[in-house]
Amino acid sequence: MQTTEGSKPIPHIDLLLKDDDKITFDFPDTAIATRGTSDSANDVRYKSVIGKDRGGQATSFELALLCRKIDPQAVGCKTATLSLRDKRGGGARAGLIIRHQDVSVLAKSPRKSLGHVTMKRLLSDFKTAKSGKLQSFEVAWGPSGFALAMGDAEICPVGRLVETNDLDEPLRLNCPGVATFRDLEGRMIGNTTRGELFLEINATIHNLLFPDQNESLYLLVRQKREPKKTAPGIGQTPTAPSSPTVPGAPAPSTPNQEADDEEDPEADEPIFQEEIRPDAATPTTTGSKGWLIEVDLSNPITKTWARDRKNPVIDKGVKEWLKSSNLKNFAVRFMPNRDLVKQKLAQSGVPAEFAFITLIESAFFKRDGYPVEGPKGSSAWGPWQFLDQTAQNNGLKIFARGRGNGNFVAGNLCDDRADLAKSTEGAGRYLRSIIKMFPHDPKLAILGYNQGEFGVQRNITKLKNGTSEARLKVIEEVGLSFWAIRKFNMARAGGLRYVEMFVSIYHAALEMDPIPMDKSIAPWKPNTTCRR
Repeated sequence: MQTTEGSKPIPHIDLLLKDDDKITFDFPDTAIATRGTSDSANDVRYKSVIGKDRGGQATSFELALLCRKIDPQAVGCKTATLSLRDKRGGGARAGLIIRHQDVSVLAKSPRKSLGHVTMKRLLSDFKTAKSGKLQSFEVAWGPSGFALAMGDAEICPVGRLVETNDLDEPLRLNCPGVATFRDLEGRMIGNTTRGELFLEINATIHNLLFPDQNESLYLLVRQKREPKKTAPGIGQTPTAPSSPTVPGAPAPSTPNQEADDEEDPEADEPIFQEEIRPDAATPTTTGSKGWLIEVDLSNPITKTWARDRKNPVIDKGVKEWLKSSNLKNFAVRFMPNRDLVKQKLAQSGVPAEFAFITLIESAFFKRDGYPVEGPKGSSAWGPWQFLDQTAQNNGLKIFARGRGNGNFVAGNLCDDRADLAKSTEGAGRYLRSIIKMFPHDPKLAILGYNQGEFGVQRNITKLKNGTSEARLKVIEEVGLSFWAIRKFNMARAGGLRYVEMFVSIYHAALEMDPIPMDKSIAPWKPNTTCRR
């Protein structure tokens, strides 16, 4: 980013432009412009300079530069904002922001030892975190990307950044001058625009006499901690950044209770820096995990839960569920029925872990006899607690319930919602439709199951319509996600707690000690007196 002229550094920028090859721009002292009102003492603005082609000839392109320097002693721009103009194009401009970040790189693997030579070396070299450099760029009305220099001669990950934290972004792994790997494959399975990345490298070891062997390695790239005084964005005063926060878990609440406005001491922690932990529920391309509900770790939806495990809210919930008897009571009665539930959900392409919704919703698997009941004053009914209209919309036949006594009411056992097989088929159809509405964050699908999918859409609309700087920064960091909705209380406290409970139960079930099958508990059977 910089060269020197005598003893004084001057910015030097190379841009590779489509159809115009590489163009270089140098910014001498004579190009320094008047400091803007939002600039700090360490920021420098440069007026437009004309670029030169490879032969040193002037081109029609000119470039202006705003160089943000965090450290007065640092050489180079921590954040460079470029404004490119082609004089031939009637003054049309293009904007580009380039950030240089000091990061730490840590390698983890589900296996203690690896056989692939490169993977084995990476696991050894980055067993403890090492320093690296992350260069990211954002193009106005265009893509964003990154390049990671981690001090390795072969592996130099390059990929695309996505604001919505989409999964399975492919990576280019080989460093310049190194042939493209045929037996290594890279993917980005988690990112933020602030410098936290979760990268996966997969290796295939070919054997002549035995099946091919697959190995996985995970690189956790984290932005190094810096003082609160950080580089401001364009047109902003230099203030400390407003990081997305993870407030403390709200107390158990009713659906009508408003969310608590208080934030806990963890509020300055960026969400994904606390969420990503490669050695907890580590995503992988193959295999499964879990004795109670076996989850498919290759499913893109299932992979997303791993990012939440170290979130303080989820961590607290996991510990509470592991101490509680509710999860164990559920497990004992669910085990004889798990194959049925998993099969019915799979028919709609819904991962098996969504079965934990029944633990939150009803007592069906928590008490003997598979009780079918619903709360008084509501039409919700059965293990999945479908409301009348939702049940009918998803192909279930319903019957009116009696008034009953007490807080919970029993109803007609011939109602399809009382049939575990039929109601699970309906749940699979309903969940599949909600997941399609919110593909970038399945936690929104869980929220939609609790409060209605169109309610979640209204939450997102309210979130987008906010114009405060703090809200816009959070949306930039984590996308229009559950954590952003939670941060700004855009949903009822009961709905937010519902999602937290689901994710906590998921991880608690993976971590709890196995329970032997109780052969005295028979699996659920359909009511033979009903005409189906």
